[in-house]
Amino acid sequence: MLGRLFKDVSNLKVLSFDKKKVIPFLLLHNRSIVQSLRDNGKFHQNIFRNFRIDYINSFSPEIIHFEFSGVALAFLNHIDKLKGGKVVSCRGTGENVNLLLNTERQENLKKLFEKVDAIHCVSSALKSTVLSYCRQTEKLFVNNPAIDTQLFQRKKSYREEPILTILSVGRFIFQKGYFIGLLAIKKLNEYNKNFKWVIAGSGPQCEEILFHVHQMNLHDYVILVGNKNREEIIELYNEASIFFLPSVTEGIANVVLEAMSMELPVVSTRCGGMEEAIIHGENGLLSNVYDHISLAERLAELLVNCQLRKRLGKTARKTVVEKFDLNEQINKFEKVYYQLIQGNP
Repeated sequence: MLGRLFKDVSNLKVLSFDKKKVIPFLLLHNRSIVQSLRDNGKFHQNIFRNFRIDYINSFSPEIIHFEFSGVALAFLNHIDKLKGGKVVSCRGTGENVNLLLNTERQENLKKLFEKVDAIHCVSSALKSTVLSYCRQTEKLFVNNPAIDTQLFQRKKSYREEPILTILSVGRFIFQKGYFIGLLAIKKLNEYNKNFKWVIAGSGPQCEEILFHVHQMNLHDYVILVGNKNREEIIELYNEASIFFLPSVTEGIANVVLEAMSMELPVVSTRCGGMEEAIIHGENGLLSNVYDHISLAERLAELLVNCQLRKRLGKTARKTVVEKFDLNEQINKFEKVYYQLIQGNP
């Protein structure tokens, strides 16, 4: 999939860990190495891990960037064998959720942070979360998510509709707070019935969400449209009047930045780093996590006030263009990469 996406980009190459390539790797290594891998009872796993290390190093990388801490943890026992500087990204769920009960992951994350050269956090809030796992705090840096503001640009003008669309985009998982969202929509329905809540996504909680929609008698107001590709999502942004993020935890939600870039007013919880993107009353509206009554009130306010929707939407785009543009993010990463390369000749 990624190969097709970047096939016309001349300075980027997508590689995959094809298991068929393991056979030539084995043929090039002597029996004593294979036997040592067999000894601890994890022969196949160790063979593939060593193949991955050898394959990556064959390109003599100057920088290896693990886009998620969970991916980096999969390399933990062999990461010292990798060439070049190592960067790991902390994006939210792996740090805000997975660490809570998993003490082994906590200890492994500390070991990982000792071994890598730089630790990227998508928000200052997330940096605070992982701070206690990192002894060398100078490794930590914040680089917010970014989007292509030229791609995510509104094509349709605002217009008053008899039924306004509230849009959410995201997987059906507990972190996204859809149950809280449903409670807010049920409360909103007491104030105003001239809306529909469109949710684009899928996931393990789909049946649960459908059950709650049925139990709350919200069939006429909640529409699940399934997964959509990028072009379809952009069309949904163009058709929507409000974007809704009832999440319980986030790093900084990319979909919110996309919606803001599309001049949509956002109603969001104060989860994770969202307050680093949204200033209440200036470029969006905020409520506390789990406060479905406040979320309903924010949505109700926007439904009846077109001028407020327009004002917040215009300021939202200005915020994204100034603070979350893709070129700004690239420049920050390049600066970190060059510093690591100079320190890792």
